[in-house]
Amino acid sequence: MEEENSYAKMENDLNSNLLPVYPNPEFIKNLRKRLLGSKNIQIENPNHGIAFILIGLGLFIGALSVWLFRRIDTA
Repeated sequence: MEEENSYAKMENDLNSNLLPVYPNPEFIKNLRKRLLGSKNIQIENPNHGIAFILIGLGLFIGALSVWLFRRIDTA
């Protein structure tokens, strides 16, 4: 019985402390207009090709340098 009483007290506390939020109607109207009205939204098309080329070139130069230094050391 005490458990039911504590739940009821907790619910009453929550109901008194957590009041519903009513957003500004002007904000909602503006947001709806921006989201549904404008058709000029573009999704970026990232071009990762240059990044892959630069990374590959860096790895190739690094591997070539290591190979040349090892070849020079053994000679």
